[in-house]
Amino acid sequence: MKNALLVVFFLFGFSIPGQAQITGTLSLCAGAHAFLSDATTGGTWSSSNTAVATIIATAGYVSGVTTGTAIITYNLPGSVTTAVVTVNPLPSAGTLSGSAVVCANATDLLTDAVTGGTWSSSATGIATVDSTGHVHAVSAGTVVISYSASNSCGTATATRSVTVNGPPSPGTITGSSIVCIGASVTLADPITGGTWSCSAISIATIGSTGIIFGISAGTAIISYSVTNVCGMAFATKAITVNPLPVAGIVGVPATICPGATVTLTETVTGGSWGSSDPLIASVGAATGIITGIDSGRVVLNYTVTNGCGSAVTHDTVAVHPLPFAGSIAGSSIVCNGSSIALTDTTAGGLWSSSGPVASVAGGIVTGAMPGTDSIKYSVSNICGVATASKIITIEPLPPIHTVTGGGNYCSADSGVAIGLSGSETGIFYQLFMGIVPITGSVAGIGGSIDFGIYSIPGVYTILATNGATGCNNNMTGSDTITVTPTTTPTVAITASPGLHVGIGESDTLTATVTGGGATPAYQWYKNRVAILGATTNTYIDDTYFDGDSVLCVVISSEVCGTQAAAAVIITLAGTGVKQVNAVEQFVVYPNPNNGVFTANLFSITDEPVHIIVTNIVGEKVKEVTTLSNNATEIKLDYAGGVYFISALAASGHYVVKVVIND
Repeated sequence: MKNALLVVFFLFGFSIPGQAQITGTLSLCAGAHAFLSDATTGGTWSSSNTAVATIIATAGYVSGVTTGTAIITYNLPGSVTTAVVTVNPLPSAGTLSGSAVVCANATDLLTDAVTGGTWSSSATGIATVDSTGHVHAVSAGTVVISYSASNSCGTATATRSVTVNGPPSPGTITGSSIVCIGASVTLADPITGGTWSCSAISIATIGSTGIIFGISAGTAIISYSVTNVCGMAFATKAITVNPLPVAGIVGVPATICPGATVTLTETVTGGSWGSSDPLIASVGAATGIITGIDSGRVVLNYTVTNGCGSAVTHDTVAVHPLPFAGSIAGSSIVCNGSSIALTDTTAGGLWSSSGPVASVAGGIVTGAMPGTDSIKYSVSNICGVATASKIITIEPLPPIHTVTGGGNYCSADSGVAIGLSGSETGIFYQLFMGIVPITGSVAGIGGSIDFGIYSIPGVYTILATNGATGCNNNMTGSDTITVTPTTTPTVAITASPGLHVGIGESDTLTATVTGGGATPAYQWYKNRVAILGATTNTYIDDTYFDGDSVLCVVISSEVCGTQAAAAVIITLAGTGVKQVNAVEQFVVYPNPNNGVFTANLFSITDEPVHIIVTNIVGEKVKEVTTLSNNATEIKLDYAGGVYFISALAASGHYVVKVVIND
């Protein structure tokens, strides 16, 4: 019982009666300090459980180590004093558990093993927490959620950092809102990691780097999507794809005159006009009114511009020059009845006369009566008419004299005397071919002057002039002589059925004429005797004798045509060779012969004769040239047989068959 009482004393800090008592704080918190004391000094201090509390032996300075109780003893010589020191535990808030990340407007639950604590938020604008630990995210950011537990030793707090993620932010798309067809622009967004897309890929496409390419005209919505744990968000931008400019078709006249204006047309409005050479033609940039200035060609351009560039169409216009009549050159005086030639530096114009005094054609002005006249030369084109004029004086002529002796002559004529009449003194006569004089001037006082006629074909004129000046020196008389070339026809005779006929057989001879005129005259001869009535191109006879010579003389109907003749020899079947006598035109004798014979062509005049000897098969064996009316001996060194002797002359072609004996 005594021992039990001691324990109680120790526990509650009682001292043995008659001893000092320990004073001071006997209850402290772990980690806290306190001073104990005793009324009697000089003792030493000790702790029964230093794991719970420690004390400095000499100072009574007690420190709480951990929760529990310890007996503090104060030893004095002969006495011991004790006291129980209680070490109270520090408060514990435990450990918070739950998600460290929460999305805005979402709720998350945090828990702690320690109950009875108090929840709090370091930033209620980011997140709040209720008494049950439910965290409600308000806006993006980071907040510290605290859980506090308190006891007599104070308050302990457990914390947890919670990140509040807001919904994903797509940012704002920057870049041009316009792109041209075929061109590209780059869009950007400050938020990285997003994905680009286009609402209408037929209008525009966009790549992963934000490069948008215009496809066709229209509007497309470009989206940029950003994703995080709290979802997906989009930024959008409307992109307009503009068409390329089109200049359309312009209406430009082919020509325009200087000083004229024309309003040009176009199928696309809003463009601007321009001229390649404003000194030739100018054009209003906005009005399209072109004004011709000078002759030439210019290119008119029409330019249409939009945000995608410029398009140009063009056409060419010719500024036609104004007509220019130049100046009329030539004499200002023309004699009445005569002509002068006027010219102008500009071709293609029309000549005209203002009155009856003179006429003009092709610039040749002919006086019609004495007086004055205005000759005009007009040049016109699409830009109008220009006229040059010249005053012409038509002077009177002296009296006209008569010149006789003209007419038609042939080049074969030897000469004709031209009779000239007139008794005036001072009159001169001259022969011209065309306008070229071929004789000198001959003074005449009447009577006849023989100029002769040249054999050169052409038109000759005899002019009479009076030798005065001006129009008094004009021609006062004239006559014309025409010399026509002399032509000779050619004649060929054909026979039907042939030149070798039977006795009493009818044979038709036909003369074919070349160069004999439209109506040549014919006369047939038989053995050089004219046949009465045989005056056509055919002759029919059935009373031939072997060796008869038939001749056709043709007289040309041309103005200066001559005559020509052709002859044939008729042979009768079954008769011998007839001796050609001198009465016939072409004779060969003797016939038959032994290879030596004489040939003679009788003609009105001597003419060259070409004699050709051919055998029965047409081979030429001898050829001699002689004259008509000239007996020519011919020798043949050939075998006997039948040969044909031909005489070729201007008067005709003659053939005789000859028999040569072996």
